[in-house]
Amino acid sequence: MIVLCGGGAIMPNLDQFIAQAVGIPAVVGNPFKGVQLQVKRHGPEYVAANAHLMAVAVGMGLHASF
Repeated sequence: MIVLCGGGAIMPNLDQFIAQAVGIPAVVGNPFKGVQLQVKRHGPEYVAANAHLMAVAVGMGLHASF
């Protein structure tokens, strides 16, 4: 499976195009999947709509905690 992240990940039909081109399923990644959040500054809708932009930050935060 190919996981798309970053600003270009939400281009219309990009996941379908890549999946068809390479023959492997492609999805827009959600770094918060399985993570329980306490959203204070922005609402959960904001976080869900922008999750694809936060993959690097979440990964760095998880890496730094180990």
